[in-house]
Amino acid sequence: MKKLEKFLSVFLSAVLLLSVFSFALPIANAAGVEALTFALNEGGESYCVSDCDEAASGDIIIPSTYNEKPVTKIGNRAFFSCENLTSATIPGSVTGIGNEAFKDCYSMSSVNISYGVTSIGDFAFEFCPLNSVTIPESVVSIGEGAFSKCSITSLIIPDSVVSVGEEAFAACVDLQSITISNNLKTISYGMFMNCPIGSSVIIPQGVTSIGDRAFAGGSISSITIPNSVTSIGADTFFECENLTIYGYTGCYAYSYARSKGIPFSSFPDLNFTDKSDGVSCYVSECNKYIVGELTIPSTHNGKTVTGIREHAFEDCAALTSVIIPDSVKSINYSAFKNCTSLASVTIPNSVTSIGESAFSGCAALSSITLPDNITMIYWCTFEDCTSLSSITIPGSVTEIISGAFRGCTSLASITIPETVTTINPFVFDTRNRTTINGYTGSSAQIYAENNNMPFVNTLDLRFINNSVGLQ
Repeated sequence: MKKLEKFLSVFLSAVLLLSVFSFALPIANAAGVEALTFALNEGGESYCVSDCDEAASGDIIIPSTYNEKPVTKIGNRAFFSCENLTSATIPGSVTGIGNEAFKDCYSMSSVNISYGVTSIGDFAFEFCPLNSVTIPESVVSIGEGAFSKCSITSLIIPDSVVSVGEEAFAACVDLQSITISNNLKTISYGMFMNCPIGSSVIIPQGVTSIGDRAFAGGSISSITIPNSVTSIGADTFFECENLTIYGYTGCYAYSYARSKGIPFSSFPDLNFTDKSDGVSCYVSECNKYIVGELTIPSTHNGKTVTGIREHAFEDCAALTSVIIPDSVKSINYSAFKNCTSLASVTIPNSVTSIGESAFSGCAALSSITLPDNITMIYWCTFEDCTSLSSITIPGSVTEIISGAFRGCTSLASITIPETVTTINPFVFDTRNRTTINGYTGSSAQIYAENNNMPFVNTLDLRFINNSVGLQ
């Protein structure tokens, strides 16, 4: 009996010991909050993670609060050289990751950056063997060398990011594909230097400069450069031996490619975007360096061209004449904005809407015939058309919005039909006295009288013209 009791005692002790180890093992793979040091931020209302025990190992989950106050920052070098950490989770309460915060964490293969972080400091994750990283759409700035020498294979820089420091992703030797924020203005020096990017690269419209050595030492085979780019470094594509640059003939990228002996492939003068209906498309973009006259086709790749997208022809400064086909129904906002040489545009009656600022800044446009199916003249549609001398509003229009003809300093007369029942304040430029032609008792006459503008009754005008004809 005693032997049995002794056996049971040993057996139960062994089971208990195994149970203790089985619960303890997961804890051994995670670094606890006790490994962290916190410091109050200025003002004393929140905390910063200021340090971590270099002996900490495994996964680290940074708490969102400490002593009942939010943790909002990870300080400079807080986790520097914590070589045994394998992953980190950063909570949404944190807004800033400091310089060199996780630098030289040689075992850290993953990091979870929560939405809320707005800035990632210089060299924050340098030398971390991160396999992948998701940059949340709250991030606005990424510092110099922030992810340099990491092991990431693909990268998406979200549109929230407006600033990326030099060499931010340099020497990421496994990086194969990148997507760049549409709100960046500059591709910084060495940003992707020595990255073996295998897929094609698209530089977003709006980027104005591509820094020196930005893609040097890589293996990209093609890059699309928009006409917004006006500066490219001397060695931006150093040792990119199989590169072809895509862009518009006449743009800066075209001149750069020729000067460097890099193959250049030109886009057509017009780009189109298919609509969801599967049978129609928009004109989405035009070569900003196009010169002279242009006739927009009514079809593209078997699909009907039904619209002109916003900004499609904006800043086409050498475009002098445009013929729009009768398949087009809409001209979106700023479509022809700042086409400073555009003297003639043919708009068919199929067009039912012309958007805000559609022809704003078309300084050479002296006359235009509006289609009979539009119902409104929108805000600043013809703003700063300084050569426009007269215009007739069609009988389909019911309202003219503020600023429609602001800055039209040569506008001598405008004919407004009875159908127009609303004319907003400040439609016309106050620097000249435009004569309004209209009907007695109409909104046009009331507007003219209220704004001390000359008014001519349309019937009187017809009588005068007929009298002149009889002579």
